[in-house]
Amino acid sequence: MKFLLGAVFFLSLLSLEARAEYRAYRLVITNTLTGGQRSVVSNLDPDQYRDLYPVLKEEEITLDGSWKCYGDTSHQPICPAPEEDQQTLPKSDLKEKN
Repeated sequence: MKFLLGAVFFLSLLSLEARAEYRAYRLVITNTLTGGQRSVVSNLDPDQYRDLYPVLKEEEITLDGSWKCYGDTSHQPICPAPEEDQQTLPKSDLKEKN
């Protein structure tokens, strides 16, 4: 009986739809000797990116932006960054100093 209950529970877990979300990063890689730059969009933060991909010792990795990719992200390319519309930001209630 325990085996049957365990099997039913296990099969019910398999039937669940897998959903996930992850953070995407826009990285700028700068060569400190030549001044050359390249931009990369990755799902790895700067430290993880350096550990996984070949980056020269003289190259610095800086974070230029990040955003979340929602929904079913399995086997999908990294989602594009949402547009930042500065016009929709609320104005500050603070009074300006004279």
